[in-house]
Amino acid sequence: MKNLKGGSESRFDDSRLDKPYAKKMGLVSRHWSGKHPAVVKGINLISLLWTEGDSHLPCDYRLYDKVHDALTKNDHFLALLQSARERGFEPEGVVFIAGMPSLANLKAIRGYGWIWLTQLKANRLVSQNYQGKVPVSRLALDEAGSIVHLKGYGLIKVFRGVTPDGDTPHWATHALQMTGLLRLSLAERVWTIEEYHRGIKQFSGLSVAKLGPPKPNAILLGWACARFCAWSAIIIANLSAFASVMRMTTWLKAEQSRYVV
Repeated sequence: MKNLKGGSESRFDDSRLDKPYAKKMGLVSRHWSGKHPAVVKGINLISLLWTEGDSHLPCDYRLYDKVHDALTKNDHFLALLQSARERGFEPEGVVFIAGMPSLANLKAIRGYGWIWLTQLKANRLVSQNYQGKVPVSRLALDEAGSIVHLKGYGLIKVFRGVTPDGDTPHWATHALQMTGLLRLSLAERVWTIEEYHRGIKQFSGLSVAKLGPPKPNAILLGWACARFCAWSAIIIANLSAFASVMRMTTWLKAEQSRYVV
């Protein structure tokens, strides 16, 4: 998959295969779940999704197994970034959630010449007008976004959104000229990766699979993810032949089409 240009974004997120009753199952650890919401037991999958317009296709993944490899989610995120760069990805932007914006990741994206947009946790410390560091949730933010200083990084622009259930997520970017309308458009499309995570559980049977030791689990999960990524590669490598499909393709629609007789 080379030179993906023109209106494209790379999206990162993680998801869990819930395994609440697992005692000796490999790769199972405790993670925060937005679905429940609570800390739950499960297998954590970190994914990279490439999007362009209404099309969104999986490209890479990592399995979280800190007990054995000592790698955090931020480490996996950085590895996915580096791999995407080496494979020739040139997205116009990188969009991801609040659990992964370490300074190293933000600087890596900036170093590649890409724009990043991410959520900040409410307690992330920033400085407005150099008046001292305060949690971003305590700032009086302009509707069009406010420029603040992030220690160790530099100037960023922060927006405060409002969700239908009343939450107020804080979105940030280093593109200081980004408008509130563009931020809203990018943020609304970030949830397409949730559709992929729901789909891979449904179509691969991973949510009900009887899993065992770490190595067989990694092989099974890797096979399922690689299968979806390979199917995406076929579509991307044949964009002209798939032009009509790409006008309406989410990975899910493409996958469903394979089962139509």
